[in-house]
Amino acid sequence: MAAIILKKVFTLIQWGALLICLAGVICVNSSKFDGSSGYFDPENMDQLIGIGLVLAMCWMSAFAGVYLEKVLKDSPDDLWLQNIRLSSVTLLITIGYISQRYITVENYDFFQGWNYWNWIVSLATAIGGLITAAVLKYADNVRKSLCQSLAICGTAFLSIALGDSLFTIGLLIGTVLVIISIFVYTFGGKKPEPKEKVVEDVEKNSNSSPDDKEISKNSLSLENPKEAETEPMLKEVEVVKNVQEGA
Repeated sequence: MAAIILKKVFTLIQWGALLICLAGVICVNSSKFDGSSGYFDPENMDQLIGIGLVLAMCWMSAFAGVYLEKVLKDSPDDLWLQNIRLSSVTLLITIGYISQRYITVENYDFFQGWNYWNWIVSLATAIGGLITAAVLKYADNVRKSLCQSLAICGTAFLSIALGDSLFTIGLLIGTVLVIISIFVYTFGGKKPEPKEKVVEDVEKNSNSSPDDKEISKNSLSLENPKEAETEPMLKEVEVVKNVQEGA
């Protein structure tokens, strides 16, 4: 989706890293199910509808993430102001819901039944939203997805530590694949131009016409006035040196 909307160019190594990450997440998630749940009952399953809904969810999630990245990066405004704008619709819906509850429910208390776990989850969600926005603005949606994949692996291990699930080989293999994909994607980007390419560019510039050199000189004087002022003085010094060497 980033390649379509943002016109990003990925190397073959990065595409391979994304496929490795996908395989790792599949291994981690599939290791959580043992087939005993009613969700795997063939009578209650429609694979065509299920696969279609999963693909639709993936496309919608990818579009939302990439479009949010585009909005955050295209706007010159501060990140806090952009977050307020993006959350304005949600705030209006929330305010309307709370107002309706205050009218219909007698002695309504918004924080009724809250304990410290509710506060921890709410605070973690708020901080996570700010971190996600910062990652999208200063990095990209692909790196955010890689971090989410690693978070899925961390959540699975935390579930094992709390006794909610058992350790499996699929979980270990999936976690290793996700970690490998992150390193491969990070270091598998575009390499800098080779020295031969730089030499060719220099030779092309040296073989350019006098008019082109005059244009580049004028642009230099506009961009760096100090360098443009010192250039004639350097030429005079070179002329004096040549005269002295000839004498």
